[in-house]
Amino acid sequence: MKLYKIIVLHAAPKDTHEAVECFAIAENDKIVYRNIDKIFNCDCWETREEEETVYTIYDDDYNDIGQETERERRMRLRGEINDEEAEFCDAYYGITLYGWDEGKEISDEQIETLLALGVAVDWRKEIPAV
Repeated sequence: MKLYKIIVLHAAPKDTHEAVECFAIAENDKIVYRNIDKIFNCDCWETREEEETVYTIYDDDYNDIGQETERERRMRLRGEINDEEAEFCDAYYGITLYGWDEGKEISDEQIETLLALGVAVDWRKEIPAV
């Protein structure tokens, strides 16, 4: 199991604030992705997946090196917060972006301690689709 830091960025015309939303215990990035979408995003990422948008991937020299879907892009970037192309154009009331770090391996004893202290949330299972 891994301990992930879930990060939120709220940006508005007059203010920007980045914070740790929570720490989550999960097995992998896929579960983190789905749970962020279900808990904080109201299935916004899942809705965008249904649009079947395909993005071109470029290397550092701006050479076309492949394509990826919306889901693959979110997983590679670990959320929207790390996306340099995130849209801020409609931020009159503010825009909120989520992301996560790569996660750190932790022991069962550490998991139990973090959960008992209320420091982390238990995402060892993906939240089922509604």
